[in-house]
This record gives sequence, structure tokens and C-alpha cells, in this order.
Amino acid sequence: MGFIEKLNKYGVSISVHKTKSYENILTYQEYLNKKGIKVTIKNEVDLMKFIVLCKGLETQFQIDLAFELFMNSHHDILNYMSYDEKRNMFNSDIALLLESAPFIYDEQAQTKIYLPYYEPFLNKRYTEDYQILLLKQHREHIKNIKFNQNTPNELYSVNYLKTNFLPTEIVYEDERHICFYFDDMKTVYIYNTDNQKQINKVIVCDKDYKGNILVEDVKTLMAFIEGYDYSGCLAFIEEKGYYSKKVCTKIAKRFK
Repeated sequence: MGFIEKLNKYGVSISVHKTKSYENILTYQEYLNKKGIKVTIKNEVDLMKFIVLCKGLETQFQIDLAFELFMNSHHDILNYMSYDEKRNMFNSDIALLLESAPFIYDEQAQTKIYLPYYEPFLNKRYTEDYQILLLKQHREHIKNIKFNQNTPNELYSVNYLKTNFLPTEIVYEDERHICFYFDDMKTVYIYNTDNQKQINKVIVCDKDYKGNILVEDVKTLMAFIEGYDYSGCLAFIEEKGYYSKKVCTKIAKRFK
């Protein structure tokens, strides 16, 4: 058993169903059920797929609500405005919303993708020309679109860990590995830099640790591990209290 595996043996085990991310996903459950999408989450991979999906839905719902408010607030002057004037005015209204919303950039379509379960042209309609979505054929098209938690990756083949769709942060990167910390799971996921495949994970605390975990500390922890400085790693996590002295002493007997 290697160092990481030994550390993980004593690491905290967090159920995906006990995370804040899962609680947030459940707020979309009624809508997802109506779309024929069953919320089935068995592991971190499933959890992350639904997080991406729901982040897109959050942006979509906010844009829909913004347009409804736009129509209600300006109904007395809209008849006197040109199509372009209304478009520019609404685009200005949602500019701040989009500034903070997660997105990926589709190079081929030259478009920011805020709704990763829709193709680029629909993303462009939603964020640049919402009025056209009111046409019957567009409303019907959107209503009939089928998607699920796998659709974002099928459409865009993106490592969403590297985007702000997911609450993950890069804590180590070199020519071999890129490592992402996911605080909900108190875990770092190690990916191969070349093929973007997950090869391992590191649980950063044991079940007895109840405090907050600092990202800077996780970066230090991973620097020790990636540098094969296991003694330094154990001394650091014991000092920070992430793992108990008893656990660190047990592991140190094998990795000096």
C-alpha cells in the first residue's frame, strides 16, 4: 500500500448525499423530473455532472426571470422601441448576471457557453438575442430538447474541473499531474496532465477534524506528496490538525 492509499485509509469518508452541492441539486429535482431526468447520484463523478447541469439551469432561470422583469418594468415604452433597442437594453440588464455566471468558451462557435446542455446557437440566443426565443418555433424547440447530466460533456468534451462550473480549485500542477481540490468531499483529485484522466485522490483530513480547510494548506500538502516528501507531509498535516498525531505516527512507521 502506497503513501496516498495509507493516508486515505484513515481519511474522512463523506457521503455525496451529505454535501452542500447535493442539497443544491435537490432544489432542481422537480424541474429535472419533469424533463425526465432522474437524480441518481452514487459517487463524486455523478455529483459533479449534476453540479454542472444545475449551474447551467441556475443561469437559464435567472435570464428567464430577468426578461420577465424587463417586460413588466418597461411595458409602457416597449411598443415605441425598435427590435435592436430592446435587445441592447435587455443585454445591458443581464450583463452583470453573465459576468458572474460560469461558462466555457467554444472555440469553433466563438461563443461563451453558459448553458452547457444546449448547443452554441441556443446559448447565443439566450445571451445575445433573447427576444427571438419568444417565437413559437423556438419555444417548441426548447421545450422538446432532451438532455441529461451527461449532455454537457457529450456536447463540449470539456474537463469541467478546470472551469467555474464546479467548486473545485487547482492546488497543484506540473508536466505530470494536475490536482483539483473539492471541499465538499475534503478530497484532492489527481489527474494525468496529458490525457486528463483521474489517476488517484487524496483525502486531506480524518474524521475527527471539524475545522475549515484552507486551500493554501492543501497546496502545501500536495507539494509535499508530489515531491515524495512523505515525512514533511505528515509533519505538516499533524501540525495543522488535519490528521491526528496517532494516525501520523502509524503512517510514519512505514514512510520515513
